[in-house]
Amino acid sequence: MLTRPVTAVLVVAAVVAAIASTLLAVAHARQPSAQPVVAFMGDSYTAGSREDDGFASRYPALIAKDLDIEPAVSAEPGAGYVRPGVVGVPFADEVAAVPVHADVVVIYGSRNDPFDGSVAAAVGQAASELIAAVEERAPDAAVVVIGPSYVEHPIPVGGVQNAAAIRSACAAAGVRYVDALDWLQHPDPGVIGSDGVHPTALGHRDLAKRIGPVVAEALQER
Repeated sequence: MLTRPVTAVLVVAAVVAAIASTLLAVAHARQPSAQPVVAFMGDSYTAGSREDDGFASRYPALIAKDLDIEPAVSAEPGAGYVRPGVVGVPFADEVAAVPVHADVVVIYGSRNDPFDGSVAAAVGQAASELIAAVEERAPDAAVVVIGPSYVEHPIPVGGVQNAAAIRSACAAAGVRYVDALDWLQHPDPGVIGSDGVHPTALGHRDLAKRIGPVVAEALQER
């Protein structure tokens, strides 16, 4: 039978162990993720298409592998700032899938918005609203906006106007804008698939080379 002093010592030891265990669990819970989280929003240039070789071949996955980040893709084929995608989702509706703890949010596009010169003002307004929504959703994230890319020769005047409107929205919001109008004006025919619009695996490698450094800089500047 244990004496009272021995019993008291054992009780104190058990309490100390329990407290230490709790503090350790709290410390682990407070530690940030080992990998930065980068959300990629956009259209089929981000979501992918039948012209590439699947998720692993697309630029978000390539950047994730190169930079050791956790990618979170929130993109819908056919989507744009003012044009809903194939399931009726405009860029604004993609915000709900952005992780609230994202470190960087990249918005790329979109060539899907009409580029006949009729919607530039609406695109600019939608871009302003989207940036605000993303900043509210992921308040600690650096937001990077990449303008639309076109395969058409020459680049449509309306597309240039849409890009200018997006650039102005970014300037007003104080977020980085990256011009991408000519990214897919590529001399290598293997960059664009047989549909004449979407990047192949080779095209996605090219996009990753362009977007990867932008993501790396945004992570470093946080």
